[in-house]
Amino acid sequence: MEITETKKGWSWLGFFFGPYYYAGYGLFKKGLILGFISIIPIIGYIAIPIYCGINAKKELPTGERPFDWKSSFGLLGVFVAIVLVFATIATIVEMQKEDKHAAETNEATMAANSPVNTNNNEFTISSIKIGKPLSQFDGILKCELTESPAIASKSGKTVVAQCRVDESKAVHWNDFIGQPHEIYLDSAGNVCGFAIFFDVRLSSKDLAYMSRDIYGEELPYRKTRTWGGEELDAFEQTRAIGQMEETRKLIQNSKGISAVYVIFNKAEEEQ
Repeated sequence: MEITETKKGWSWLGFFFGPYYYAGYGLFKKGLILGFISIIPIIGYIAIPIYCGINAKKELPTGERPFDWKSSFGLLGVFVAIVLVFATIATIVEMQKEDKHAAETNEATMAANSPVNTNNNEFTISSIKIGKPLSQFDGILKCELTESPAIASKSGKTVVAQCRVDESKAVHWNDFIGQPHEIYLDSAGNVCGFAIFFDVRLSSKDLAYMSRDIYGEELPYRKTRTWGGEELDAFEQTRAIGQMEETRKLIQNSKGISAVYVIFNKAEEEQ
């Protein structure tokens, strides 16, 4: 089959099919170059079609030889193969990102359920069973009820009793050692929270990492001042989960860092 045009003037076939039109008339290498240039935005979408439309009749042996469809489709095959290769690479990269994200999500979930690194023969936050009686700490902690129950709800109603921890085994987070100093009980006498103190000072960046590691996500950050003028770095969040209200805090002052977790049933608030 032959495609013939006069040797002057504008070529619509060159304009619409540029690189493949050149390849079909024997200029395969030039078609390949034009094809690669066509990938470049603006130049490829505008300049190359115009160039081919103006010059195709001058540069190609139209009417002098048959149009080689094999060469034209061969060039198309080259570009399809290139696209497939890049698409495969992009898919592999995306899958690796998804696998990494899934692993991070899994780690975050594990961190949320078992917040601190577990060490053999050591007390960890994962040892604290929310919703279980205080007796779970027999042999682990020595706790003593304070004279006045703590106030934990925003409404000011007494719903949580605060236990002071007199003695306990250490809690580890990375290379830092923490000490439990408070255990919270709900109105039924079951554990509904804890407070762990770490005698360290961290940068805001490392504190954010600690927030993600302990609570499974980076909590909202704010910097505040106490009445005494001391600056506090605080990552904290209070949210409703059905009938439950959950408070998570990571607060750093001049003495160190406190990790606090409290969750209780709002329906049990005392009137």
